[in-house]
Amino acid sequence: MEGEHPLLAKAIGAGVVATLSLGVVLALTMAFLLAGTFFKNTGALGEHELEIKNEGLFERTEANETLSRWSAFHKVFATRRALYIFVTDTTFHAIPRRFFSTPEHMRDFQSEIQRRVTEAKTSHLKR
Repeated sequence: MEGEHPLLAKAIGAGVVATLSLGVVLALTMAFLLAGTFFKNTGALGEHELEIKNEGLFERTEANETLSRWSAFHKVFATRRALYIFVTDTTFHAIPRRFFSTPEHMRDFQSEIQRRVTEAKTSHLKR
């Protein structure tokens, strides 16, 4: 029976096709995930402007504008390198010390944020 492939050759061929198909599906999935991450986080990298407002901390980037209300803040602390402002357990602003004109300016900024957070949480408890 000339022209017929043995069963083993057919099984190997099916395995190769299945492996290639799975590879294509995985590659497309990764491409979509990476594209989604890139476009979703366009406001994460680059220049950020933070402004203290009565309502909360206002953040402006090239991609978006966000207001984080004082009562929602988690914690604020400074290290030797940066001021960290945690809006939630996982969302935070890290401001390098070099962005402040003087150490006093950074301490004043931190104190003002801490004062507003404390005030908002205290008034929230009184309701």
